[in-house]
Formats: sequence, C-alpha cells, structure tokens
Amino acid sequence: VSATILAGAQIGQQPGQSVGSLSVIADSTLKAHNKVTAVVAGAAAVSANFAFTDVTPDVIASVGVGANIDVTGQVSVKALAEHEAFADVLTLTGGGAAVGASMSKATLDAVVSVVIAGVVTINAGAITLEARSNHNGVNASGKKARARADAASVSAANSGSGTFVTANALTDVSTTVGDDAVLTATGDISIKSFGAHIAEANGGAVSASLTAAIGGSIVDAHADGSTKVTVDADISTPQDLAIKAQALNTATAIGLAGAAAAGVSLTGAVVT
Repeated sequence: VSATILAGAQIGQQPGQSVGSLSVIADSTLKAHNKVTAVVAGAAAVSANFAFTDVTPDVIASVGVGANIDVTGQVSVKALAEHEAFADVLTLTGGGAAVGASMSKATLDAVVSVVIAGVVTINAGAITLEARSNHNGVNASGKKARARADAASVSAANSGSGTFVTANALTDVSTTVGDDAVLTATGDISIKSFGAHIAEANGGAVSASLTAAIGGSIVDAHADGSTKVTVDADISTPQDLAIKAQALNTATAIGLAGAAAAGVSLTGAVVT
C-alpha cells in the first residue's frame, strides 16, 4: 500500500493560485486467520498438522526528492496499519497406539513508513508526519501476532503428543525526513512514530495411555519490531515542534505438557 508525491512535484507554486490543504495517507487493514482441526482414530492413529500465517505488507506514504509544496492549511503525510495474524491448530488422535503433532506460526513483519526525501520543501499552516502500526497515537489497538497449537492423544498402547508454536511481531515503523529538506509552518509541526509489537504463543500437549505416554511443547514468542523517527532537515515554526517515537513491545509464551500412563510417562515444555 503506497501513497506518493513524486520527485520534483510542484504543488501550490502557481502565482496567484493557492492550495488549501494536502493529505498523503497510506492506510492498510489486514486480518489473516488460518485454522486447522484434525481428528484421527484407529488401531494405529498418526496425525501431524500445520498452520502458518504471515502478514508482511509495505505501507508507505512518501514525498519524493526535490518536491516543492506550498499550502495555506495543513499538510498531513501518514502511514497507518492495523494488522493481525492468527494461526491455530488442533490435533486429536486415539486408538491402539496414537501419535499427534501440531505446529503453528504467526508472523507480523510489515514495513510502515513515512518518508520525506531529501531536498523537499514544505511550507504550510501546520505539518503532521506520522507512522502508526497497531496504535492510534494514544493507545495500542490490541492487534497482534497470535499462534496456538494443541495436541491430545489417547491409546491403549503407546501414545505421544507434541506442539511447536511460534509468534513473531517484527514490524518496522519509521518516520524519516531526509537531508536538506526544509519544513516551515506558521502553526505546529509534529513528526511521530507509534508502534505496538505484540506476540502471543500458546501450546498444549496431553497424552494418556495404559502403557507409555509422552507429551511435549516448544513455544516461542518474539516482539522485535522497531519504532523510530529520523530527522535531518531545516525546521522552523513559531509554534510547537514535536518529535516522538513510542513503542510497546510485548511477547507472551505459554507452554503446557501433560502425560499419564500405567507404565512410563514423560513430559517436557520449553518456552522462550
């Protein structure tokens, strides 16, 4: 998703003519949900199931090199993203012997960016440059990368269940004003980035048998997205200048493993 004023554009430059305001907005809303449910029964029941959900768009609002913009009112350049990824797997097995595995992975890895290129001149009543990902500028929206995997097996003989779960919140959010750009306003100038990078992973494996049972879960959650503002420009205003980068990074991983047997039972859970 992109909204662009091309390099060298001339806006509000005609003598005797004026432009009131200018908005350049790239706005992306995505929700991706993959769900798998499998039930297998038999003398020997084996089932392995997978779900992978990736949300990886580029959302860019930009003004190209050397553009000249002159308006009497507000100039707004914004890149806005509300993205959610969910992967969900449930595997159930039962029989004389039973083995079940579930694997899920959800990833948010977008680029959300406002770019004011070098040698751009903007004269306006007020200027707002803002990049936001899963955030409204005040609070996080709650959108996240969420992965869940569950597996359960029941058998008269040996049984085993395993889950492998990964959630990644890796989106990069940035607002950049390039070399030799000039921003001039009679009112406020605001240059901000807001990012909420939230990853949630849940895994549960349960196994029961009359002889031997094994249950294991490996669960990972990573909130490694970045949020930044970079300014290398000449800026002047008699009013307020605000430059701000604000990020919320949260990773939650929960793993459960259980086994019950008349003979041998083994369990293990690894959470990172």
